[in-house]
Amino acid sequence: MIEEDRWRNPFQGETLQDPQHGGKAAALDALEKLAPTRVKSALEQAVDQAKKMEKAKDPADAKKGVAMHKWAADELDKRKK
Repeated sequence: MIEEDRWRNPFQGETLQDPQHGGKAAALDALEKLAPTRVKSALEQAVDQAKKMEKAKDPADAKKGVAMHKWAADELDKRKK
């Protein structure tokens, strides 16, 4: 779920958007409780998937990739401290 390429697009003016309303934050919280040793790997996979999305021909998909990349990278940074 964390690394899936699904992302609610915050650039379309939606009031409900990932990671809070699309499930990624909840999935990450659950993973931290159930399998904390897998969190880093899942976030790294999310970054890799997001990089692929950023290269999409469809600009909307590329923007989703940018948003997902930022979220996953920020979450990884939080865990390095």
